[in-house]
Amino acid sequence: MILEAVALFLNIGKIGHLFGTVVATITIFLGLMDEMPREKLIRKVNLKGRKNRRKVKTLMFTYGRISKLEKLQMSSTHAIITGEKLYFSLRLPYEGETLMSISLKELKEVAVHQVISDVTPYLPRMRDLFIPIRNIKSIGKPKHLDYFLVLKTSDNIWTFYEEPEILLNFQKEIEKAMDK
Repeated sequence: MILEAVALFLNIGKIGHLFGTVVATITIFLGLMDEMPREKLIRKVNLKGRKNRRKVKTLMFTYGRISKLEKLQMSSTHAIITGEKLYFSLRLPYEGETLMSISLKELKEVAVHQVISDVTPYLPRMRDLFIPIRNIKSIGKPKHLDYFLVLKTSDNIWTFYEEPEILLNFQKEIEKAMDK
């Protein structure tokens, strides 16, 4: 980036090159910031090898049972099953990022729940081409289906949100590890 700025001042380069480099650099740093919590989890659990690192799942997390997705305060979490435990990172309001672990023997229930919520159907408009749509999931739909992975222990209910296929695969992975 510095070399491009020098080339621009010497009238060798173009301003577009510098602008493109700045935008690409910012994009790379933002992508790295998203991966930092995942890397912290991998280091804390002491995972070795590329195969084990690929097992880390990125999900949305919230406490308790869910009645409607729009009423939730969710945070991003990274989860993995190793040995006899399920590890996941959790962002607490005043403490920051914390590593949680649940023994697979403590799990009473592992299930994917479907929540059907009524929404007012949203009809697309011309301005939606230029302004991001907040309620994109409700375009032309009177009801919306949300899926949650619910892990119940004797004293807590842990709920994760993601696409149904990812949740079902993670549920199978947990049940397979519990059967060992």
